[in-house]
Parts: sequence; structure tokens; C-alpha cells
Amino acid sequence: MAVASQDAVAARQNGSASVVRQITRLVLITLLITMATWVGLYLFEQFLAPDLGIQHIHMQLTGSAITAAVSFVLIYAVRRIVHKNVARINPHLSTILSFFVIITISLIAAVVLMHQWGIDPQVILVSGGLTAIIAGIALSDIVGNILAGGLVLTAFPAKVSDHVFMIGDNIHGVIDDVHLMYTKIITDDNTEYYIPNNAILQGSVRIIKERPLNHLLPIKEGEHVQIIASTEKYAGTVSKITSKFFFLASDGDANKEIVLANANLISGQYVIIKDRPGKQPVDL
Repeated sequence: MAVASQDAVAARQNGSASVVRQITRLVLITLLITMATWVGLYLFEQFLAPDLGIQHIHMQLTGSAITAAVSFVLIYAVRRIVHKNVARINPHLSTILSFFVIITISLIAAVVLMHQWGIDPQVILVSGGLTAIIAGIALSDIVGNILAGGLVLTAFPAKVSDHVFMIGDNIHGVIDDVHLMYTKIITDDNTEYYIPNNAILQGSVRIIKERPLNHLLPIKEGEHVQIIASTEKYAGTVSKITSKFFFLASDGDANKEIVLANANLISGQYVIIKDRPGKQPVDL
């Protein structure tokens, strides 16, 4: 077991290093292409644009479109690399990489766009007046959720792939992803549940980290078991396990599904007989 655990850790470390190398190579290639594009645009504006009647604002619009396109393509490519290798690295680490790459690229693109249009960020912050106040109010929730998302990823005890319970909503599920604006949770009934990052950080939504059911229950999905209660006996294959119940596909009737409570299983009210691997089920 120790050797297997060490091999798994080594595999994840190698996977993380591979993802970092792929992202680094992608960023370097993108920088080279972007620099070549900007040099080409500059030379075009200096030597050919005047003769063709192309004005400076047209070059600004072209440069802005190229900046936006490069940013979206780079974000998409990085996210695809991370998601493609998610099985080789820690799910939480992959989410952190994807989250902060988007933030970094977006900030760089914003600075480049302001430079293209000759906008001084300090002027906006210091003397923007009413416009700055209105923009600040409009963006406060967005920026707050983005900052909260970063804190959820780095400081919140529950991480991506952890089993959690939302107290107020009485929902069990698994943290699937943390986006810029919200945290995505897949509930036990396979429903996508979205929570604003600010709500988690401010405590409006209270979340408890749980142990996975497979650590608590002595059965697994796909196993053939026999359940003996005080007055009843059941036999079948475990087809599904939720936070409160487990389901048996009955041996006697293919169309019949038996639903039993996890609490009774954990408390010892049921006697469980499991078939050994390679053995035929024994009829009750």
C-alpha cells in the first residue's frame, strides 16, 4: 500500500510538471506570435497605412480585436490543457491553475487595451469622478466574487472533489469546480448546484466538509449483497448510493428496486452478507 501511494504521488508530481511545461510552452509561443503581430502592425501603420488612407483609430480597433482574440484563445487553450490532464494531477490544483491563469491573462489584456487607447489607470482611479463611482458600484459584486473565488481556492478548508453538506439547503454533494463568479457543486442526485463565491466567504451559505460515503458504508456500488433485517431479507446488487439511501436491484425481480436507509446500515440494524470475488451468489 505504501509503495502504491508513493507511486501515485510521483505520478501526480510528474503530471503537474508536464502540465506546467505545456502551459509554459504555450505562453512562450503566444508571446512570440503576439510580438511579431505587434511589430507587423507598427510597421504597417508607419509605412503603408498613410498611403492607404487608414487612420490611427482603425489601427487601434484592429489592435484591440487582436488583443481580445489572443486572450480568449490563450485562456481556452490553457483550460483545455488543464482539463485534459486533470486525471494526472490533483483536481484542486488543476482548478487553481485554471482560475489564476484566467485572472492573470485578463489583467494583462486589460492593461494592454488601456495602453492601446492611451488610458492612464491612475487617472481613472483618482479623478474619474462620477464615472468611476458608478463603475465601482457596478463592478463591486463581480470583483468581490472573483476575489472570494481566489480565497475559496486557497484558504477555504473544503477543496475541489471534497464531499460537503450545505446546512441551510440540506444538500449533500461534491465540489466540482470553482469559477470566477461561483462554486459548482454536484449534488447526490446529479444536479448542478451553483453558489456565489461571496456567499461562501461571508458565511451566508454554511458548508460542512464530510467524509465520502465509501468510507462510512461497508458496501459499494456494483457489489452483490444480502441484507438481513429483523423480519425481512433482501438480496440484490447495489445499484446506487446516495447520502440517505442505498438501492438494490432485486435478484427476484429485474424490475424491482429495493430502497434501504444508510442510517440503519451504519447503526448495525442490518446484517450484511457480501459475496466473495469469484463466488456465485447464494440464494436466501
